[in-house]
Amino acid sequence: MLAYAGYLLVGNVFLNTGIGEWVVNRKPDRFQLQWSHGYTLWPLRMHLRDASAIGHYKRVRWQVNAGRAEGTLSALALFKKQIRISELSASDVDATVARGATSMDPAPPAANAWAVVMDAVQASGVRRVQAGDWLLTGKGTLRGGFDKHFRGGAMAIAPSQLTLSGVTLQHKGQVVLDDGELDLQMSMARTRTSALPGMRKLEPISGRLKLRGTTPAVKAVALADAPPRLSTGTGHGQLRLDVGLDGAVLRPGSLLSLNVPWQLTDTLGGTHRNTLLVDARVDRQLQFTARLPRSAEAELYLDADMRIASNRLPLDGQWQALLPLASGKLQGSWQFVSLRWLDEMFVAAPWISLDGAGRVDADLQLRDGKPVAGSRVDVPDIGVQALVMGNRINGRAQAHVTLERAADDTPVTRMEVSMKDYAMQAGSQPDSPVYARGNNMRMSVLVGGKVRDFRDNFQARLQFTDARVPALSIYNRYLPQQQLRFVDGAGKVSADVSLDGSGGIGSGWLRVAGSQTALEVAGLRMRADIDLTTRLQRADLKQRSFVLDGTRMSIKRAAFSEAGGQRHQGWWATLLLPKARMHWQQPLDMSGSAQIKMKDVSLVLALFSGKRDFPGWIDRLINAGQAQVEGRVRWDGDTLIMAPLKANNQRFELEANLRLRGKSRQGRLFAKWGVLSMGMEVRDQQHTLHLVRARRWYDAQPPFRP
Repeated sequence: MLAYAGYLLVGNVFLNTGIGEWVVNRKPDRFQLQWSHGYTLWPLRMHLRDASAIGHYKRVRWQVNAGRAEGTLSALALFKKQIRISELSASDVDATVARGATSMDPAPPAANAWAVVMDAVQASGVRRVQAGDWLLTGKGTLRGGFDKHFRGGAMAIAPSQLTLSGVTLQHKGQVVLDDGELDLQMSMARTRTSALPGMRKLEPISGRLKLRGTTPAVKAVALADAPPRLSTGTGHGQLRLDVGLDGAVLRPGSLLSLNVPWQLTDTLGGTHRNTLLVDARVDRQLQFTARLPRSAEAELYLDADMRIASNRLPLDGQWQALLPLASGKLQGSWQFVSLRWLDEMFVAAPWISLDGAGRVDADLQLRDGKPVAGSRVDVPDIGVQALVMGNRINGRAQAHVTLERAADDTPVTRMEVSMKDYAMQAGSQPDSPVYARGNNMRMSVLVGGKVRDFRDNFQARLQFTDARVPALSIYNRYLPQQQLRFVDGAGKVSADVSLDGSGGIGSGWLRVAGSQTALEVAGLRMRADIDLTTRLQRADLKQRSFVLDGTRMSIKRAAFSEAGGQRHQGWWATLLLPKARMHWQQPLDMSGSAQIKMKDVSLVLALFSGKRDFPGWIDRLINAGQAQVEGRVRWDGDTLIMAPLKANNQRFELEANLRLRGKSRQGRLFAKWGVLSMGMEVRDQQHTLHLVRARRWYDAQPPFRP
């Protein structure tokens, strides 16, 4: 009796003074056990009132409260470094799991760490469970057990069951389920959960969740640039959920059934009522149907009937791995916060990106994860970015995607993009300067074969007309600026080019036009109407080399002044490159033959010197009328070479070789009008005339070397 009396005294003092909590809570930042008061009448059998267990692991804080708790502590287990409590019963239970403001690093692993073992847990009056923004309330019971080895050790959950009636489920204060019933059965094989990241923590779990109840109606407000804003509304629906899970495998017989009223407010403020029906069932595969019937007024609708040929969940987070297993139909119109999945699914080209929020109207037929012929996707408004030969294009567009079958029965994806407002930037970075804007660009993309073969079976076409260029000087980066550059003036740019899977130009044309544009040509200031159409045919992908055969340029209403100050007005010329080649770089490297028809040869002579440095009869040669000029032209970096050039008509002859490099000018010229002839040699600012036997002098010069 004395021993028993001593135990009663010591045990109850331990429970009802600060001694008990001081002994238990040796690391209060990681774990605390608190109670208001308690008693013990039998050795190691304890009764606690208003008990709370509080823990902190990494960023997760948890707390379990019980109005009453009692259990028996095993003394023998303490010698095995186990805190074993058997026949634990509790009442008026609630639990909270939340994300903490700070992270608590886990204690380093230890093989001989303590363990806690709870056998035969019985809890009545389970009232409340909160996890983050979710709150579950009801009245029910819990039975089960678990054991956990601390400091990185394994954990196991014995077969356990939680049943609740009168269930209410809330999310951020809004009721999403009411008048419900919940039955959760679960067990977990012994596992070190810290070694399983993310959803892989489900691997050792086996269980079944049954939930049914009344759901409120859904109110959806359609937004122009974001997914619909959802909230609860008046009206009631029904939810039935019965899901069995063995690790990553959904048990056959699992099902989900949802019938909920749907009230949509469209972007114009109109209200539309509908009903959302969802049904999912599992055998050896997952079958899923969802219907939000289409109406004439509503902007959002859904009709899906899909089958996934597996009942295994991708616990590694690779949900896209289910796509090759999906077959069925998906029709609907929905607002997405991001449309990047469109180009990943249909285009897969690195130079074009469809992104941003937008509404998608789709009619997809899938077979083994691949859209089949007849499928289509329409996007009324989408953000588009494209990188083409060092130029960045971005803007808003409409997109239309269709899937067809080629003659050999291979799948073909066709995408038409119409950009109603776009900007072109001189560089590939988002902060590159904008140099052109337009509103009528079209991109056509044709892709054949499987996604992994897209780059080898990719065809694209880019077309736009009259994009506004406020300053044509943006193109000086491609020109030999000491010899040829734009000084000022606005213009327009147009293009029609084919593109490959990397965004490189295959063929097509580029056109740049400007009215009364100021240029500088070899030191001469000129103002003229220019119109350049460059024909492109790729010759070497790695070298970015193009054939320019057929390139044309016209110069009209030109005015320029010679070095001596004489003014020429109304001059014109047309240029054709029958054979030419270019390397696309900054500046360009171009060479080829040229045919030029011009009003007169005044500009050719001015490139050598002012008229005052020529014999007096040179005016007669200039006034001799139109000239046909042929020769070869090359520019490389800051060097422009015209050699040889030959100009003539029925009244005169002219031949020349000229090299301009930086501020250096070297060349020679021969001119003949009737019986009169002359030669001129130019070295920078020095001019040497040859008036006697000019032809013999010119022919005796060594070949002009670039």
